[in-house]
Amino acid sequence: FLLKTAILDRFCGPLCEAVTGLRDPTCNGQAYLERLEQINLFVISLDNEGQWYRFHHLFRDLLLHKLKSEYTVEEVNELHRLASRWLADFGDLETAISHALQADDPELAAGIIENRRKELMLRENWPLLSRLLNSLPQSIVAQRPVLLVVKAWERRAVADFTAVDSILDRVEAALSIQSGLVDE
Repeated sequence: FLLKTAILDRFCGPLCEAVTGLRDPTCNGQAYLERLEQINLFVISLDNEGQWYRFHHLFRDLLLHKLKSEYTVEEVNELHRLASRWLADFGDLETAISHALQADDPELAAGIIENRRKELMLRENWPLLSRLLNSLPQSIVAQRPVLLVVKAWERRAVADFTAVDSILDRVEAALSIQSGLVDE
């Protein structure tokens, strides 16, 4: 439990359950965290409700070092993927994207943005949308017409109309390439 959750900057019971696969009805993730806090095992509560926690940074460093020595890179990447999916469902998109990229899975990160694009655009949180898009490898964005359209909207929102035309040309090219692949 401790090693697997060490990949998380902050965590709550359900997130810990998602990452660790904890399925014990007598001791769920929240109960586990409360117990760790009770015995003062370097777990720090981040809120008054006792829902969100983090490890003391030195303890976390130790756990991460041990995790890397006991788990393969792919196993650690899978932990990041699990965290990414849970965080995306929870609505913490920046952290979800970060974990997807730490898992060396830019496709997962791109999919999260595509799936949540309407919500992000309706909120008109253009700085967040810009950060999310810019965190992706540009080669991934260039291959995905939906992300290119989102990028065009983001550039339009900040009155960068020259970029909008260029991006829409890339959308057209990407759609042509995809159409050619489908036709073959």
